[in-house]
Amino acid sequence: MHKYRPDIDGLRALAVYSVILFHFKLDFASNLKFTGGFIGVDIFFVISGYLISSIIFSEIDKNKFSLANFYNRRARRILPVYILISIVSTFFSFVIFLPGDLLEYSKSLLSSIFFSSNFFFWQNTGYFFENNELKPLIHTWSLSVEEQFYIIFPICLLISLKYFKKLILPLLITIFLISLILSEIESSQGSAGSFFLLPTRCWELISGVLCCFYLRQKKRQVNIFIKDLLSFLGLMIILLSIYFFNENFSHPGLITLFPVGATMLIIIFCDKNTLTYKFLSNRVLVFNGLISYSLYMWHQPFIAFLNYYKDSVSQLEKIVVILIIFMSSFLSWKFIEKPVRDFSIMKNKQFYKLLTFTMLTLLLISFYGVKSKGLLYKFDEDDHHLLLNNNQYGHYVWQNSARFKNKLLQENIEQNKEQSILIIGDSFSQDILNSFLENDVLRKNDFSWTGINTGCKKLIKDIECLNERLDKDKILGNNIKNANLILFSMSWTDKNFQNLTELRESGKYKSFFKKLIIIGSKNFEGFSKKQRKKLINLSKDERMKFQNELDISFIRRNQSLQEYFGNKNFISLIDIFCDLNKHCKTFSNNKLISYDGSHLTKEGAILLGEKLVENEIIKKRLLDFNP
Repeated sequence: MHKYRPDIDGLRALAVYSVILFHFKLDFASNLKFTGGFIGVDIFFVISGYLISSIIFSEIDKNKFSLANFYNRRARRILPVYILISIVSTFFSFVIFLPGDLLEYSKSLLSSIFFSSNFFFWQNTGYFFENNELKPLIHTWSLSVEEQFYIIFPICLLISLKYFKKLILPLLITIFLISLILSEIESSQGSAGSFFLLPTRCWELISGVLCCFYLRQKKRQVNIFIKDLLSFLGLMIILLSIYFFNENFSHPGLITLFPVGATMLIIIFCDKNTLTYKFLSNRVLVFNGLISYSLYMWHQPFIAFLNYYKDSVSQLEKIVVILIIFMSSFLSWKFIEKPVRDFSIMKNKQFYKLLTFTMLTLLLISFYGVKSKGLLYKFDEDDHHLLLNNNQYGHYVWQNSARFKNKLLQENIEQNKEQSILIIGDSFSQDILNSFLENDVLRKNDFSWTGINTGCKKLIKDIECLNERLDKDKILGNNIKNANLILFSMSWTDKNFQNLTELRESGKYKSFFKKLIIIGSKNFEGFSKKQRKKLINLSKDERMKFQNELDISFIRRNQSLQEYFGNKNFISLIDIFCDLNKHCKTFSNNKLISYDGSHLTKEGAILLGEKLVENEIIKKRLLDFNP
């Protein structure tokens, strides 16, 4: 076996706690935030690549390597805690989740059983979908990536050793570069696949393999000063990455070379004579590194159920929960991880009997959860619209925009003909499109929809992206020219408002602003799971009277937009959905008009369409042209 390195366990501890603190959004001070804690997963990938290749090469050198034994050890290492976490998560999900969320959970459980949850979350995670912090098994995506690598890598390595041994290193470097470039391209375009899939993550695992290759070469000794310097540099880069990285970075990609390269520096140059080794190999870090897998597996279910149950969680509560996670991890490490990995305590026959029984049980439960639509039958049919998850609600929001995305508008200057309407913006603009399509009068027009961030790199967003596209996007230019009316709707922030005013005052795009109508933001305030459960218990009359009060900052921002663009070029959704006291309705015809406090359900879109037909601005700029 390869030589044990306590400093690697210390590095694991740093990685897992950076992930935990990031997911808990725990801030110890206003200037001490762990916005880059997600890079802990990247560190894990490098360590995994290094350790797995070290084990394989060590056994190959001794003519002891066996694929069966390798996969057996991987199963004993990974599956016991995974099964425990899945059993606990499944129990609590069936107890407290609403049907839509239980359905989503059951699907995620099913995918994780087959180590394909990274594909599931790639397809089901995004702007319109449930907050990731409410998904108990979302962290299994990284487990799936590693398992896919563990299945493929040893087989490919054995084939390479047999047929083209001298090409192994060039092949690894080539795959590393292709994967890195692909991750940069995909991440810069905001692709979720870049984050979740093996082709854009394998360069990080291969980085660990390359460390193994380097350390196996018999070369002259590196000066201790150089080792000390480079390993310490690696540690500092990791710590700085945890502090400075954030979710707006094109990650994984070229920027990720910093934490990945830093991890490689530690693996290669950290030895017993370096200061970094003394720090990483201290007892506290090493022990936490030993239980790091359990820590990683336990933390997400705790976060999910805590946030599902409570509308807000205090810093003190978060710290208490982290301590509970630590105790749970210690117990699962001591009484599950260690005994199962010991062949003298649990024989293969016992292990696989228990494994088969538990996995089949989880499989049947997940099938039942999917088949029953999350136990939807337990609720009154009239309440089913309250019980969906944001994935199901969100599908309505974006389904129509796909049909009209960047559709070419034809020039129309005749009266009594359908008008050409260009709708621009973020997901709020998709609500506007739906409200037009749900109305018999408004749907007669010709539409094109364009997402405001389409075609821009990840860091170029909103109005900045629009500014860039106004100069370069030929389809957008054509549609601006041919549109009779341009509707611009988005979640208006102070920055977006400022950028749009600057764009308007530059005087560059007069034809664009001449046709432009600004649609104000809408906000129905809190729609947490806890609140939605309360709504189920209200009578129909009580639901129709149920209202939310707007935040004053939201009202002021809309007023600023209205004052700047004028009443002839601004439509206030606050005036449409809320009364004079700024109390906003929640239901229409006994159905929710918004599922998350921001985006509209079908009932909400129907209601908005009815109001827009009566709106004076729409009448004057659009409907007066029609018979």
